[in-house]
Amino acid sequence: MPNPQQSENDRTLQTLTRSLTQSPGRFSLILVRCNYTNLRDRILAQVENQCSIEIRQLTLSPSAKTLYTTIVTECGEQPTDAVMVLGLESVMALDDLLGATNKVRDQFRSLPFPVVLWVTDRVLRQLMRVAPDFKSWAGPPLQFKLPYEELVGLLAQQAEQIFAEEPNFIVEGDELEAIEQDLHSSGEELAPELKASLALMKGLIQYRDNQFDAALDYYQQSLAFFEPPPRAFQSQNYDVGEKHLGDKLSIQPKLYNPNASPKPQGIVLLQLGLAYYRKGEQYWLESKNYLQQCLDKFAEAQRQDLVAKHINQLGKVLQGLEDWESLENLAQKALELHQNHGNPGRLAEDYGFLAEVALQSQRWQEAKQWAQQALAILEKNPNVAEKLFPPASCLLPSAFSIILAKSEQGLGEITNAIRNLEQAKEQTQPQHQLGLYLEILQELRSLYFAQGQYREAFYLKLEQREVESRYGLRAFVGAGRLQPPVSFLRRGEKNQETVAEIVEDIVAASGRQQDVERLIERVNRADCKLTVIHGQSGVGKSSILQAGLVPALEVSHFEGRETVPIFVDVYTDWLGELGKGLLDNQVCRGGFSQSILDSTNNLSAKPALSESFDTTNNLSAKPALSESSDTTNNLSTKPALSESSDLPTILEQLRQNEHRHQLTVLIFDQFEEFFFVYKDQASRRPFYEFLRHCLEIPYVKIILSLREDYLHYLLELTRTTNLEGFDDNYKHLLYYLGNFSPADAKSIIWNLTQRSQFYLEPNLVEELVRELAGEVGEVR
Repeated sequence: MPNPQQSENDRTLQTLTRSLTQSPGRFSLILVRCNYTNLRDRILAQVENQCSIEIRQLTLSPSAKTLYTTIVTECGEQPTDAVMVLGLESVMALDDLLGATNKVRDQFRSLPFPVVLWVTDRVLRQLMRVAPDFKSWAGPPLQFKLPYEELVGLLAQQAEQIFAEEPNFIVEGDELEAIEQDLHSSGEELAPELKASLALMKGLIQYRDNQFDAALDYYQQSLAFFEPPPRAFQSQNYDVGEKHLGDKLSIQPKLYNPNASPKPQGIVLLQLGLAYYRKGEQYWLESKNYLQQCLDKFAEAQRQDLVAKHINQLGKVLQGLEDWESLENLAQKALELHQNHGNPGRLAEDYGFLAEVALQSQRWQEAKQWAQQALAILEKNPNVAEKLFPPASCLLPSAFSIILAKSEQGLGEITNAIRNLEQAKEQTQPQHQLGLYLEILQELRSLYFAQGQYREAFYLKLEQREVESRYGLRAFVGAGRLQPPVSFLRRGEKNQETVAEIVEDIVAASGRQQDVERLIERVNRADCKLTVIHGQSGVGKSSILQAGLVPALEVSHFEGRETVPIFVDVYTDWLGELGKGLLDNQVCRGGFSQSILDSTNNLSAKPALSESFDTTNNLSAKPALSESSDTTNNLSTKPALSESSDLPTILEQLRQNEHRHQLTVLIFDQFEEFFFVYKDQASRRPFYEFLRHCLEIPYVKIILSLREDYLHYLLELTRTTNLEGFDDNYKHLLYYLGNFSPADAKSIIWNLTQRSQFYLEPNLVEELVRELAGEVGEVR
């Protein structure tokens, strides 16, 4: 008897193929709802076999920003009969992509083929919420579902991959949610062991999202199946001095399988230990107890390879707890295991544990020898640490170098200690190991100070404070230019922060929340092509641009367009700086090859603009892209920013940015410096003409920032150049940046202290602001 769900899938497949073959040469939108990758691949293969038309499969990248432009770019030069769009569920900024699609939906009607969007339940909900007008063009979604037997098989397969600890297997949250919902809808009762596996996988997803409490709840549910009823528990193999948690467990298992394998139980215990470790220092004792039980279960299953694989995780917990005697015992046992199991990185880590124990006991020579052995192993195997500590292979050598330097300091070998710490500082990146980097700075600073090298110690103190401020550990750093927060620096990494959260973090960290928001609003307004920021010297104009506006624009979109800020604050060769900024933008987005990048390095060697060409005549010699030009061809053209680049070439690049669906924002900071470099009107005229042409290009915005005592120079600009929107009453172009009002100062202090968890009494903040404001009534 045929499976009812399979029969339904066959009928849906016939409907899909009929819709594709009946829509030749014209656009139509078809939605296909499918939550399972393996089922989708099977259906796609069947569609290919049953349809005689050519079908192009287009898989969106996680960084995709637009749908229409991507389709046109991929299919414009090679005609096709239909397009299948896959990968919407993996797009990181899906709301932005769908919002842009809804705004340009009318352009889809020009496509000469039907478009099939494969969506999951989550993507379909977002499509209905963000792009309802675009979605209304499609009929009811065609749905493919897995039969109950295949759902159970898929869940069992994923559980087996988890318990086998396959390194490349990742639990997909959308797919797991769909499995659970479809199993529930079937009305069938799931086997207890699969319920336990399902709870474990849900816990892994929560752990990946840093939701440790929720992860622990799911892990406990899974453990309730594998764990026997609570009883006195005494470790025999890896007891390192503390009583296990077995007699403290409050779990009352509803299901107990006496034949359960110790290995799955050990995997669940391992995840419990990891979650408690990540949850915080106050939970490390719980982490230790679960990891001890985990190792015992692996030993009971006679899986010494798994014991060797995970024993050092317990070592890290003992190191954090400063349980040096237990750590030494465990490290000695780990050494024996890793002689036969494990990679050289784990062996080096064993020596590192022994070196740390010797260091704490002030056995300086022994600590030095153990640390040198660890470093020697990593020197012979430079890439082995990547498997233990992704993504940076330099973390282990740096940690061992600190131990080596401390032992050398104890032996009086200060010069060697400083050299090793300087080397460790170069190897360590704070975005991957912040605590380690700050420890290196602190140790170096102390050594330099003790040696009387106060200048070096002072600069290290400044760097330490800057790093702490950048990562939200310090609220106040004194006078200086702010830097972008870490959330912006990590915007390219796949993490759980949404774009909106990143922008909010950037704006809050800048200390000028209202000003940044207003400037972003001006950039997004069609009637604000030019903005002039002015204020007193030292009021924070450069900080708000570099630490606030620029990073916020980097992760923002306007009408579906990616915002591209180009920052210039050097004017001795403003053309070269501008060209390099535009080039860097395109290289980051795959628009240029490295050879083109190399050919632009001598932009700064160009002669003075006024001598190299006649600006007025040549600017108009470059034909603009007409409104009727072929968009696809423009998108595939590589701008020739080379050693012969000039203003017309840069203007052409700005026009091509428009056709790439980019909004370019040219930001000229400390613009008063321009008038210091170019002292007469003739030498300034090329820049004035450049501004005029920029303001005529759609989706190009200009921001000038200068001290208010140089505002009068802009009168020369209006007299000599006919700028769009720059009329006799240009006050609407000006944006004043002044000192903080007392109320704003209080709000800023509160935001900064909240980020760094540096609590100040409200009365203290009130008095501080009052004193800072003084008679002027403003805080600078």
